Amino acid sequence: MEVTRQLKDVGVDLVWITDGKGYLDMKRSLKEAFEIHPNTYNFWMVRKYLFDDILNLLKSQQKD
Repeated sequence: MEVTRQLKDVGVDLVWITDGKGYLDMKRSLKEAFEIHPNTYNFWMVRKYLFDDILNLLKSQQKD
């Protein structure tokens, strides 16, 4: 949590990419991580969502 806050303070968003292999064994830990680091992706999510998520973030920053 502290790292995320410190990065946000300097205008940096943390993106965490996991291989997803340990999902079933680490389900609880990954859920907690996702609550702290909303930009958590596995490889499947990277292929499906990351590009659009980055574009949406950049578009939203242009409006500010």
